[in-house]
Amino acid sequence: MATTVTSGSAAAPAPAPHVLLVPYPARGHMQPLLHLASRLAAAGLRLTVVAAYVEGHGGEHAEAINSNFLWNLESSAFVCNTSRALEGSYLEAQPLEDLAGKRVWAVGPVAPESADDESAGEVTRWLDTFPDAAVAYVSFGTMMTLPPPHAASFAAALERSSTPFVWAASTTMLPEGFEERAASSGNGLVIRGWAPQTSVLRHRAVGCFVTHCGWNSVMEAAAAGVPMLAWPMAADQFFNARLVVDEARVGVPVSLGGFVHVPDADELAAVLGEVVGNGEAGSELRARTMELAARMAEAVREDGSSRRDLDGMVRELWMLGS
Repeated sequence: MATTVTSGSAAAPAPAPHVLLVPYPARGHMQPLLHLASRLAAAGLRLTVVAAYVEGHGGEHAEAINSNFLWNLESSAFVCNTSRALEGSYLEAQPLEDLAGKRVWAVGPVAPESADDESAGEVTRWLDTFPDAAVAYVSFGTMMTLPPPHAASFAAALERSSTPFVWAASTTMLPEGFEERAASSGNGLVIRGWAPQTSVLRHRAVGCFVTHCGWNSVMEAAAAGVPMLAWPMAADQFFNARLVVDEARVGVPVSLGGFVHVPDADELAAVLGEVVGNGEAGSELRARTMELAARMAEAVREDGSSRRDLDGMVRELWMLGS
């Protein structure tokens, strides 16, 4: 979409609007914003993504900015990485336009349907050795570390249930000898550092996702058709877990006690045994999750609800730039 400007007898296309994207400075926030940027760029918009932050200490330029500047900024709409396939009952039953007086563009999932991550090679080769839906993927996000007592209980559950697993442990302190036993048995893979989560979730061998229910993780798992074992720890994660377990019915609770409650290892092992593999409970859960994934994929395609919202957002940006 483009407008034209006329100078004398010559008509030239108007320059594309220039969009500034400012993420929260954390990898889990940067990635979905970059995915959104790709979609906006495909629509012909010019983009600048703020990727570096400098901590300043005031000065004459800072003093010129009113202390209430950010609070006084007026937004015209909310852009949400969500889908009516997942949250349609909330978006339609009580439109946020009525609640907040702002338009809502639900444009998710913004992540591409096919994962292309060169760093996934080692994990993919390891997963290739397992049958379908046999492996548990474990991750608590990029900003949270599972406390040692919780990690010890879950590690014991994995060993007692003999569940194959990929654990994106980052800096989590795991029980002594656990990583070595997992490596020697070939039944587990512990990743220190960045994990190619989207690629892992879309692998056929992954049968469940043990997650803190951060929103990115919920969207990625739902879009991949992977059931979730919900273990929220803080903030919005408890609300997200309720959506996953009670509303969408694409997950089961592991623990709702956050950092306070350390779940029993035997109970955790029982939940893993029910969901991972081809048992009846796990198969029913996967069927519902795959159905949700299909509806979410449809939403971002031509004439889907998320695609329509994205197109509406792009049209408005072009109008602002004309």
